[in-house]
Amino acid sequence: MLKTSSYMTPLTLILLMALGNLQAQLEKPIEEARQLAADGKLNEAVTLLHEAAKQQEHIWHSHILKLEALKLYQAAGKLNERLKVMLSALSQRPYESELLWMTAQAYWLTGETWEALCYLTRAVGAAPSVGAYYAWLGKAYMELGMEYHADAAFELAVRLDPTLFWVVRELRRSQVKVTQPEVKPPTQLPIQPEQPKLPEQPKQPEPPKQPEQPKQPELPKQPTPPKPPAQRLYQADIAPNGAIVRFSFRGQLCFINFGFRVAPPGWGWPPLFRQVDMQPVDVKREERDGVITISGTAKSPAGDSIQWVQTITQTNEALEVTYELTALKDIKVESVLIEAWIPTASVADPGRWFIIAGGKPDLKPFPEKPPQGPSPVFFTSNTLEPVGWITREGAGVLITMEKQPGAFWWLQDDRLYGIGFFEFQFHCGIRNLWRRGQTATFALTVRPFAAEGAQ
Repeated sequence: MLKTSSYMTPLTLILLMALGNLQAQLEKPIEEARQLAADGKLNEAVTLLHEAAKQQEHIWHSHILKLEALKLYQAAGKLNERLKVMLSALSQRPYESELLWMTAQAYWLTGETWEALCYLTRAVGAAPSVGAYYAWLGKAYMELGMEYHADAAFELAVRLDPTLFWVVRELRRSQVKVTQPEVKPPTQLPIQPEQPKLPEQPKQPEPPKQPEQPKQPELPKQPTPPKPPAQRLYQADIAPNGAIVRFSFRGQLCFINFGFRVAPPGWGWPPLFRQVDMQPVDVKREERDGVITISGTAKSPAGDSIQWVQTITQTNEALEVTYELTALKDIKVESVLIEAWIPTASVADPGRWFIIAGGKPDLKPFPEKPPQGPSPVFFTSNTLEPVGWITREGAGVLITMEKQPGAFWWLQDDRLYGIGFFEFQFHCGIRNLWRRGQTATFALTVRPFAAEGAQ
């Protein structure tokens, strides 16, 4: 639960009052736009809302106006057409957070809830320091009844933007609560007076006994039904493209955006390939005997292409992931790696990261301040020791990796780039040139981990 005292400062109160006044100002452009749409002037209505959105100082109010524009498209029967336009734009600008958010809202209005969640997660990844995206993500999870995910998203939303406190509070209130009907005790019936006894009737002669029927053979006993499988200790959201968009343990968000990435020379951005951004239409997904197999091909704007096969096995105790990524032509790269983003708000003091040394976790604090130098990396391992981290509440993860020549992992502080995440990266060792037909392999096991004394 969010506590008012944790976030309410004089400056925050002033901002909240300003947001309340702005809320009333949104009604005028919305009513004008609805009237224009009713008069058959849809384009003018949408333009009016988008111009009004540009004038808003707070992103949440801008989102309200943009969402109203999408609803006008829906009322006019043109939402699917608009969605195609946005998807086409995303192929050219895959990391534009507002475009990702708009696409998510369009999918949500069309009833494609899973697609909406995937694009909201991508919006968070593109702008991880913007609290409003987490608030929308929490709203989506809450409407699907996934309260443990909603709580984590709402917590991050308010930590990143305290002015969203009342927005999140209202979103929580909108959750439907099922109440059981009151069961009243039965009313006691009045005691009836005893009826006078009737005289006994003479006994009738007993009829002759009928011959006994032969006994039916006993049916074999039904086997005892098997016990239901034990619930997993963790929650993992797996996108259609195979990326693990969220991993939680005991209701605590441990990481997001787990998947492969191919970095161009010099660590340029955007990456050549990034699994989180892959379109589901580019992959094939099968599930057999509890093992999910995902395969696909991808082509970069520069013409580079790869293919990959991934397996995901979920047991009650762990999540096992393997990758085989193959270059279909010679590609100049900085590295081929697996990434996972760790929200700084989740692991803020007293959160810790650790390696396993002598069979025990060697707990270390995350960096208190963002790095001042050119490199965000604060720890590197060439021997692939198991690594993990625990959240502020003592729940976390432990990652073990299959050893291979040249592979290494590191932890880095992405606050250097102005975003609120630490990052785990597992590099296969391919550098400079990824040759055609060369395969990068990864095998990782992710286990939930609890600090001593954590409940």
